[in-house]
Amino acid sequence: MIHCFFCSNKVFTEKVKLIIRNINNSVYFVSKIYHLKGMKRRKMIRQMAVFAGSLPFFSHALKGNLAGINFSNVNLDNSLDAIIDTIIPEGKTPGGISLGVPEYVKLMLWDGVSPEQKKTTDMALKYLESQASITLSKPVYLCTPEERKQLLKNAFMQAEESEKAGLNLIKSLTIKGYQTSAYFMKQILPYEMAPNRYNGCAPIN
Repeated sequence: MIHCFFCSNKVFTEKVKLIIRNINNSVYFVSKIYHLKGMKRRKMIRQMAVFAGSLPFFSHALKGNLAGINFSNVNLDNSLDAIIDTIIPEGKTPGGISLGVPEYVKLMLWDGVSPEQKKTTDMALKYLESQASITLSKPVYLCTPEERKQLLKNAFMQAEESEKAGLNLIKSLTIKGYQTSAYFMKQILPYEMAPNRYNGCAPIN
């Protein structure tokens, strides 16, 4: 068994604990997988894929903070959540906040983009904060959904190119985070486990 002696450190989140559990399970899976055949082997391989997907996050988790990109102030972090909620709001289906998209976006901004992209993101958030302060006298995260929509619309039309690049990066990461969520993959897209169905009597015309 692998035990995490770092768990007393407050920077570790529930995600890291889940990763540790995956690794503990995977150690056992590795020892058993070669003794299985057929469907049991395939099931074990799928579980191993969960472990493999967690490795990049685990290696960096041991180095420090999983909270994401270090924004220049707390308002920018809250504003990012508000922007994500504006791009994919709550409705008849779960929105970005409910599906944990902010955590995905912050993790990608922390360790999945270039330093230049991090800089443009910070600039974009600062621009939105300044516009909210000038026009509405409050930070972005305290604005109403309609006010945030208008701020984003104006920013895409009036901001500098570098700031627009930051906004586009946030938008693309938000959409990717939503489209790779379990809810989207299972409830929105037609979901079938590989290798999918076999239809031997499909019509040819």
